[in-house]
Amino acid sequence: FTFLPSFLFIFAGAPLVGPMILSGLAHAAGLTEAKIPLELLILAQVTLGASSFSSDMLALLEENAGG
Repeated sequence: FTFLPSFLFIFAGAPLVGPMILSGLAHAAGLTEAKIPLELLILAQVTLGASSFSSDMLALLEENAGG
């Protein structure tokens, strides 16, 4: 059901988009009672933030290393 609409978009991971949108809508509407452990949430945020920061820092270093 969610695979076909998301497959119309051409990008990597398209089959994940439909289920992610439906999951987000279900959580926003209060239809689910899922609780993420706080430790897991903190770990995910730190990991994503660090990976974003490190790639930005590498690009900045490469840009300034040339001269």
